[in-house]
Amino acid sequence: MPIYCAMTDLSPIVFCHGLFGWGEGMFGGYPYFVGVHRLLKKKGASLPPALFPSTGPISSLHDQACELFYQLKGGRVNYGKAHSQKYGHAQYGRTYDIPLYSIWDSANPLDFVGHSMGAPVIRMLQHLLAENFFSVEDECDYGCSASWVRSLTSVAGVHNGSTLTWVLGFDEDTSEVPSNAWAIQLITRAFSKYAALQARKRESADFYDLHLEQWGIANDRDLGFSIERVLSDPRFMLSGDWAFYDLTPNAMEAFNRRTRDYPDTRYYSFSIRSTISLPIGISLPVPYATHFFLIPFSFAMGKYKCASKKWKAVFSRSWRANDGMCNTWSQNCPKLGREDTYGRFPRPVRYRLTSKKIPPKGVWLWVSSLRFVDHAEVAMLPHLLRLSFSTRFYRRIFYLVTKTRE
Repeated sequence: MPIYCAMTDLSPIVFCHGLFGWGEGMFGGYPYFVGVHRLLKKKGASLPPALFPSTGPISSLHDQACELFYQLKGGRVNYGKAHSQKYGHAQYGRTYDIPLYSIWDSANPLDFVGHSMGAPVIRMLQHLLAENFFSVEDECDYGCSASWVRSLTSVAGVHNGSTLTWVLGFDEDTSEVPSNAWAIQLITRAFSKYAALQARKRESADFYDLHLEQWGIANDRDLGFSIERVLSDPRFMLSGDWAFYDLTPNAMEAFNRRTRDYPDTRYYSFSIRSTISLPIGISLPVPYATHFFLIPFSFAMGKYKCASKKWKAVFSRSWRANDGMCNTWSQNCPKLGREDTYGRFPRPVRYRLTSKKIPPKGVWLWVSSLRFVDHAEVAMLPHLLRLSFSTRFYRRIFYLVTKTRE
């Protein structure tokens, strides 16, 4: 498929990583978006530039959106006074003296591509832009508006949460983490140990950056142990200001209810699945299509049954199809919290990449559903026997984004 990029507009495309992700130059130089990097290295490819910012891998949607804004625009990260006081962390983070795209504004909008949690992070960023959040907090008129985001392309986006959070121990009704949720506690303890290391040896952030300055991490031994206590403290897990809480269906329902889609932005989505559905009402992971470390998660999600009365009425068998991390039903557009008066969920508009019609703005356009592909293959772990798939997939995204630039 040819790639068209108008010579009059060579603004970059911003690629935002998901949960546990990393940005440009980290992880020993191994890219998060492998397919994009392979594509950019191809000779003769006429492509716009690509940016790969790095935000907190386990931070909340709000905190990551703030970090994303200041990385692109420049300045000291401001999480907001009210937000910081509510959740008990510092108002300010690190300073970005060399922004990735300092001219970013409504006259120079950007196209965003988000994988997994990266998609709702971009939605949160656009919400804060529309609310003029950054201008108010910094007492500086940036002229923010939702039109700063020209397009949002979601790849396996967790727009309605994931039942994996419940599998790991979150309460279905309250999204709280009970004391016996060993899986979540194991994850937070592992990150707390790395946070202590990052505090003692700041160069470790060059490999994998936690972006947790707001919680006290710095190049100081005492602060390192402080952040270790914070992350392993149940109060942090109950705070509602971290990634796993924001990825629960409960939190995403509330998020969808208070946000909206904007008329000047094009919204595209790609959903994926690596399971097959059986007549008995369960979905099983396909072994090669699902990476081995995701098979237990995929299997648990594929047979998960809700205990909550509220969610029993919402989650049907269609929710059991998944990609090892996220339910496929959750990926094509925001639904929870946006039901009509009859309780019906919104549906995205089907859009074919080969269509000659100009895609409309302000509505979610569902481009395709990829079968026998898991959550990791479309980003950091493409299968070695089909590396070309990842490259072809992102070639489609470049084509989709650039062909509608005005």
